[in-house]
Amino acid sequence: MSDRFRECDKYESCSANVCPLWSGLQRKDGAWIQQFKGDATCQHCRAVAKNAVGTIPSNIREQVVMMYPVMIENCGSEFRDKMKQASKTPMKQFK
Repeated sequence: MSDRFRECDKYESCSANVCPLWSGLQRKDGAWIQQFKGDATCQHCRAVAKNAVGTIPSNIREQVVMMYPVMIENCGSEFRDKMKQASKTPMKQFK
């Protein structure tokens, strides 16, 4: 997997430490980058959690959707909990 995070429409303003477009989520030693309490979460991962995949830009949608279950499994309980919480609320509509 290549680093595609610069293709993300949120790249300039995002501060999430776990990104579905970053190949470094799994370190060379096999461990995965973890989400910690207080860390920002990826807006596009939240969209997947909310079944709002259509809101993700088409150039990155496939990779975000593919990596979401991998991240749920490997990026720690804080990430899982935040995605579960996100799934219970509607997407925010910006004008």
